[in-house]
Amino acid sequence: MLVYNISARVEDEVLEDWLYWMKNIHIPEVMETGLFLDYKLMILLNDPLGDEYPGHTFIIQYFADTLDQYDQYQLNHAPALQQKFKDRYGDKVLTFRTLMQDV
Repeated sequence: MLVYNISARVEDEVLEDWLYWMKNIHIPEVMETGLFLDYKLMILLNDPLGDEYPGHTFIIQYFADTLDQYDQYQLNHAPALQQKFKDRYGDKVLTFRTLMQDV
C-alpha cells in the first residue's frame, strides 16, 4: 500500500473556502481519476508550527495499491490539478508532498 501524503498550511483568511473546495471539488476530482482507493483529510492538533505562522496544518492522504497508479496520477493528472490549486490559493496555502509505503 502506498500513501501519497500532502501537508498543507492554510492561512485563516482562506480556511473556510479551502475546506469547502477540498471536500467538494478537489478531492473528488483526484478520486475520479480512479487511481486511488481511498483518502483521508485530517488536521494536525499538535501543530509544530504553533503560533509562529498563521493558519492551520492539514494532511491529505490518498491510498494506492501500486507505484504505477501513483506514477500515472503524477504524469496524467497532477500537473493540471496542482495548477488549479495554485491559481486559486497562491501563497495562502503552502504544501509539500511525500510518498510513503507500508512496511
